[in-house]
Amino acid sequence: MEVEDNSDDFMINFSEDEIFKIGSNDINGTNLMKTFFSLGNRMEILTNDKSNSTKFILDLSQFGDELMYQKYDYIYNDKIEDGIFIKITDLDDKIKEKISENSFNANFISKLSRMYCKYIEQGLLKLSVNSIELIPNFIDEKLVVQDIIMNDYEVKIYKSKSKSDSGIEIFIGNDMVYDKESGKKEIRWSSLNQPKYSFSKCIVEVNYNGYKEKYDENKAVFYDELIKFIKDNKDSFKSNTITIQYEMDVSKVEELKEYYGENTAKAIGMKSFNKLYEEYSYRNKKRYNK
Repeated sequence: MEVEDNSDDFMINFSEDEIFKIGSNDINGTNLMKTFFSLGNRMEILTNDKSNSTKFILDLSQFGDELMYQKYDYIYNDKIEDGIFIKITDLDDKIKEKISENSFNANFISKLSRMYCKYIEQGLLKLSVNSIELIPNFIDEKLVVQDIIMNDYEVKIYKSKSKSDSGIEIFIGNDMVYDKESGKKEIRWSSLNQPKYSFSKCIVEVNYNGYKEKYDENKAVFYDELIKFIKDNKDSFKSNTITIQYEMDVSKVEELKEYYGENTAKAIGMKSFNKLYEEYSYRNKKRYNK
């Protein structure tokens, strides 16, 4: 797997010790350590820059408190774009299996082009994966409402065509700091649960152009306002289904499961409801035809 970008501040703003130190530091959203340890056991990083072209090789088999790396001089290549080229080799077995899936490339490119859509759109970043240049990926769903909350937070709510496509994306400046799933955890998505409404098709995009420190300072108040804003627009997410729950004597359910050849109490409940509805429909039709 090869990832290329034209970023020029990766090696300039951080020392080598800061970049390769194992710890909780997050390098300008790059999160190199997390990516490295989750994908493979060997990484090659090439920076092609007129003033400082360098090649690093990191090997996971040689580490202690700090990640061991080898540094090599590299002659600037004017035939390719300036930037950083990262090559991850000796991939983890689970990653190899995942990559072999037919849909992997398309999904990976889609997520990456969404994550960096603002940089790509503004021409601040050129990103390619396996020689495929990425274009910005924006939400192509029905816009339900758009508003400014607390004067600083632009919020857009979309209704997706896919039932499994939901979540909240939070951008601070050009950086996506929370994707859909991590955004759900951040704002307590479960607190949206309400009878007769389903947010399984709800996608929320938040844009904040201030400093992250200020965002973190005020986020508790903002999240309360955000949850309220989503609930105020819940009519776009009325549910077409409802969950029926009730308790019944176990022995009776077991008898019915055996009689009807079903394996679960849920199946018996569905069969019972369907039978009642068939009787209702039949009687209604008969009454109508008189």
